[in-house]
Amino acid sequence: MRSGNIEQFKHLSQFRDLKDFNNNIEQWMIDLKSKFTKLFIFGCIAFFIIMKMVKFHLPMIVRKTKSEILVVH
Repeated sequence: MRSGNIEQFKHLSQFRDLKDFNNNIEQWMIDLKSKFTKLFIFGCIAFFIIMKMVKFHLPMIVRKTKSEILVVH
């Protein structure tokens, strides 16, 4: 697969829209919750939150050190 803007790969998606994707992920997490550790589930949730931040170009806060915080736009 070639790299590029995410919108150019829309035709490859099996989901109608973002809401359909979120509903499927939520159902998947409910169905498989007992098969994963709490840490894995937390990691998946964090990943999806980060992906939404990137998709909607929201600022992402990254802690570099205890006293230094970097805001990435």
